[in-house]
Amino acid sequence: MNSERLELICQQCGGVLHLGTDEARCEKGHGYLLVLGRILDVVADKEGSTNVEELRLAATMSLAFEQATYAELLVLLDRHYSEAPDHLRSVYTDYVRSAISRNRRMVLAFRTQALQWYDLTPDGSALELGCGFGGSFPVLSRLYKRVAGIEPSLPRLIIAAKLLDEHNIHNVQLVRAYAQHVPFRDSSFDYVTAINVMEHVLDVEGVMNEVHRLLRSGSVFLSDSRNRYDLFLWNPM
Repeated sequence: MNSERLELICQQCGGVLHLGTDEARCEKGHGYLLVLGRILDVVADKEGSTNVEELRLAATMSLAFEQATYAELLVLLDRHYSEAPDHLRSVYTDYVRSAISRNRRMVLAFRTQALQWYDLTPDGSALELGCGFGGSFPVLSRLYKRVAGIEPSLPRLIIAAKLLDEHNIHNVQLVRAYAQHVPFRDSSFDYVTAINVMEHVLDVEGVMNEVHRLLRSGSVFLSDSRNRYDLFLWNPM
């Protein structure tokens, strides 16, 4: 495996995953789908993980991926929420389209605070839980040598993959997974972040146990939760 990439592990046996063209397999033969040949999907076969509408949207996005732009894929996602009331759709659309600028400010604000107490080495590895559309990646990919993004929504990861292409970013790995079960080895990361994620998590203790497992000694976890008084973008949701 490329030394610039973080080693992925099988969630069934803990063995190293070897990436092929359209799947990843461990030595014991456990296999996982590689969407677009790059997004590792470790939740596709889990009970309750299949959402038919989301799978149809992901299939549509996959077919359009090569020709569509990041902005055009966002439009496909927006249409998916077309039945929502207009005032909620407009809020959601503004929120999505501001992801890159908003997340840049949040990542840098988090980093400024963390640097008061920790040495955040640029040669380290960073993990974003709930990476969504990838809005943090343009800045995280410059701050860290290796970056991984975890997200349970496949359509959002497909959009994130397009963002990586358009920004010519090559040091980010995308994984469809839940934050309670992340397919990386113990002590893989120097920095873990969760931007506007924890308020959506039911098993907070499980996520925090996983964060503790993934962080190296003396490393950093930074997170926030949204409310209507958000400092970066007003949102009444």
